[in-house]
Amino acid sequence: MWAHYVANSKGICLGIDKDQFQEDNPGIMLKSVNYKELLKFPPLDYTKWQKGGNDYFYEYLIENSDALFFYKYTTVTKMNYF
Repeated sequence: MWAHYVANSKGICLGIDKDQFQEDNPGIMLKSVNYKELLKFPPLDYTKWQKGGNDYFYEYLIENSDALFFYKYTTVTKMNYF
């Protein structure tokens, strides 16, 4: 599965405590997944992340939650999951 989501090893994988995330962000997970032919993810500024720490990263996640969590490649719908 990892190979399908990291854009040729150029992406990252985040581990999120679903219950805590929903508690901190009520309603954010109650969205439909959209399928697209081409995905463009907002860039993460690593320099700002180093300087701003978790505050910068949290703001990045909230501001870009739709693009990061609710879009998939259309080819994913054709895959068989075991």
